[in-house]
Order: sequence, then structure tokens, then C-alpha cells
Amino acid sequence: MTITDKQRKVFWIAAAVLALLYYAPSLLTGVHPSAATRTATVAKPAPAPSPFRSLLGNYQGRAALGRGPCMLAFQLRRDIQHAGAFVGYSTMTCTVRPTPRQWRPTPKVNAVILSGELAGDAIAFKVTDTVTAADCAPTGFSVQPFGMNQIVVRWQDKCHGGSMVLNRGN
Repeated sequence: MTITDKQRKVFWIAAAVLALLYYAPSLLTGVHPSAATRTATVAKPAPAPSPFRSLLGNYQGRAALGRGPCMLAFQLRRDIQHAGAFVGYSTMTCTVRPTPRQWRPTPKVNAVILSGELAGDAIAFKVTDTVTAADCAPTGFSVQPFGMNQIVVRWQDKCHGGSMVLNRGN
């Protein structure tokens, strides 16, 4: 099968559009003289209180909970708007066992945005926004250091809550 000139032109135009869509965000947010002067005037957020400064990052873990096998991904960040405060992003995906009417397991996802403050040897988080909510939507979290490159996450939800040890991810 041979490609006509018209098909070749359509292919190149499509490739150029895809390349533009891929590189456009980095081109628009790249270093621009006016952007460099703007970022120089922005104050840097206060460092996270110790021992939590070294815990900032991405974590993930898996466990078999009462609702089936679950995976929890958790991002721990500094709150750049409030000194000494934290933000968290949590996504829990549980695979509900199939019923006789279903052919495959059904994933249930809870994704939430959290704001947190120090509470003793842990960070207590409250849910500030729910992105997606399955049956057991979380209402609160706490994060505590655990071992090397690990954290313990405890959550409260509308069902019965739980806890999981998470390992530092990439």
C-alpha cells in the first residue's frame, strides 16, 4: 500500500500538532525575562518543621482491607501559603470483589486534597476537597514518621477507617 502526497501531508500536520500540544506547556512556562523577575520577588515558604522536613515527598502502599485489596498513594508537601502547615494529596483505590453478576472486579477510588497542622509527633490532616469519592469517603488523616523512608497513615472515613504503612516512592 502506497501513501499518497495528501496522506503524507495530513500525517506531518498531525505530527506537528501533537508535538505542539506536547511541548506547549513547557514553552509557555519556560524561563522568560519577565517570569524570572516575577519569581525573584516571591518569598520562599518557611521550611517544614523537623522531623517532617525529610518526610516531604510521594509515598505508596498496599494492604488487604475489609473492602478488598487497596492501594494508597499519598503526597506530603509544604503549604506555601501558611508557614509550618502542610498539604496532602491522597488517592486510595480499592478493588471490590466481583459479585456473581459481574465479570470483573470493580475499582473504587477516593481522591482527596488535605490541609494539615502539627499535632504532637504527627501531622493531623482535614479534608479540604474531595475529587472523587467511592463508598467510604475519608474525613481525616494523620501522618507519622515510621522507620527509614516510611510513614504511617491513619484515616477516618464513613465506614470504619484504617491505617497503612507507606514506602517512599519516586
